[in-house]
Amino acid sequence: MKINFERLNEIAYVRNLGGHIVAESAPILGGYCGGPEGTAVTNVAYHLNSILLMKGSCQLTFPIHFHYGCTSVRDILWANSVSAQAISRNSHFPFFILNYVAAGPMTEMCLYEIAATVINAVVSGASIEFGGVAKAVEVDHFTPMEPRWASEIAHGVIGMTRAQGNEIVKKLLAKYEDNISNAPKGKTYEQCWNMKTKQPIP
Repeated sequence: MKINFERLNEIAYVRNLGGHIVAESAPILGGYCGGPEGTAVTNVAYHLNSILLMKGSCQLTFPIHFHYGCTSVRDILWANSVSAQAISRNSHFPFFILNYVAAGPMTEMCLYEIAATVINAVVSGASIEFGGVAKAVEVDHFTPMEPRWASEIAHGVIGMTRAQGNEIVKKLLAKYEDNISNAPKGKTYEQCWNMKTKQPIP
């Protein structure tokens, strides 16, 4: 866990202006964090860093896999779950888990990944922000449907137990896990969204 002098200057500048800081962190599984256990511990440490050093109004975190570049793989789901449980049990500081999925828009795999990451976060005590599809590296591969899907799932699983959520996530993982390294790119925004009506193309 590191923070550089430039970031500290930015924090001082924003605080002096009276602005709010969203303290962002992205522990990398397979990097300095090591495996899923180290990534979970690092995520909790960044939560403390967000409060004490970055003076954030909230924490936005997205532990990510060094090889696959997404948050929907099994090891990341586990790290997110246990760190979110620890944070929500011991802190009242708001935190959000940002999700990146491997598959692109208008693919079944994309919807399965979003469902798994969102259910995992919410039943573990986190709030969500939806981030990117197609690993957020493909140009114009994002539509309004993915955040809407994520939001509807998040609202739908409020009150669900971790055990119930875990069973659903395991079934979802079985549907996409083997295809993470070769995920479909899906369609561009223009291919699946009517630019005039601002509605999905049937």
